[in-house]
Amino acid sequence: LLPAAGFVGLLTLGQLTVAPVARAWVPDLAEEGRLGLYTGALSSVSGLIVLLGSATSGRLLDSPLPPAVPWLVLAAVPVAAIGLLPRRD
Repeated sequence: LLPAAGFVGLLTLGQLTVAPVARAWVPDLAEEGRLGLYTGALSSVSGLIVLLGSATSGRLLDSPLPPAVPWLVLAAVPVAAIGLLPRRD
């Protein structure tokens, strides 16, 4: 139970860190007069990702794989996301 609680804590900390930053970028990225469209798109895509991610995670955790495999796959998702972040030169 302790590893799962730690993982949930890390996910929560990540969400608390990333969500405000993503919302703060929207005005910088939005075209003139399209802030509402960009904000709505961010919220819609975020909700869709949560929906698909939860369904996929549930199936993965209910699969007959060894217990460590689903958690390793789930841990690989944020690691892959880090690789997609833009680099500063």
